Formats: sequence, C-alpha cells, structure tokens
Amino acid sequence: HLTCRMPYLLSFDGPILVVRFFGVVTERDLVGSADDVMTLEDQGRNSRPRLTDLRGVADSSIGYSEVASIADRVGGRPLSGAIRSAFLVDQPVQLGFARMFQTLNKHPQVTVGIFEDEAAARRWLLDSTGDKVVD
Repeated sequence: HLTCRMPYLLSFDGPILVVRFFGVVTERDLVGSADDVMTLEDQGRNSRPRLTDLRGVADSSIGYSEVASIADRVGGRPLSGAIRSAFLVDQPVQLGFARMFQTLNKHPQVTVGIFEDEAAARRWLLDSTGDKVVD
C-alpha cells in the first residue's frame, strides 16, 4: 500500500519515468513535480522518456499562465539526449492542459505527444525509429 500526500506520484517503469497526477492539482503541485523530475534527471545525466498520466485529475486551477511558467522553467533544463514526453488523457479538460503544454514546449530535445491509450503512448515513447508525433 502506498500513501502520498501530494497529488502526484513519480516512478520508474523500466526506461520510462512515469508521473501520475490525481485529485485536485494546483500550480504549486505542478512546480513541485517539475522540480522532482529535474532532480531525478540528475542535472540532465539521467534523461528518460516520460509518461505524464493526467487521467486521475479531478480538478485544477491551472490555466495558460501557469502552464507557460512551467514550460519556461523546464524549457532550459539540460538533457542527456532527445526524449519523448507523452501525456495520457481521458477528459477534455486534461486534453486542454496537455495541448497547452505541447504548444508551449520550446525545448529543442523534447517531442510531446498526447494519447488516450496508455499502450500506444508507451509504444511511442520507446519507438526511436522516427519523430512522428501522435495525438
């Protein structure tokens, strides 16, 4: 049994870094998760493809300015190589958040995809044969 006070949980699933959000997510939670991910990346020496699962988000006060702030914050971080970042959604609000981040992502080494099917997202994350973006 795992208990977590934060509305997100980070874990490694093989080569994939998984970030699962749940409940009500605030800007503070988003900043905390970004900081935790950057810590796990060890100053860019441990960059991995990532799956951000938004399906458990019940509500959020996060809007365009908060997403833009996070995109700027993570946009300059060092990475050990190009990575893919998949957002997993199942509701229109989650899709809107993921699309905002996809649009605002300016990191030259990060390709963002948006998915409703977790298996498809995982296949895309691990497929290194092309740069196609599925959404």
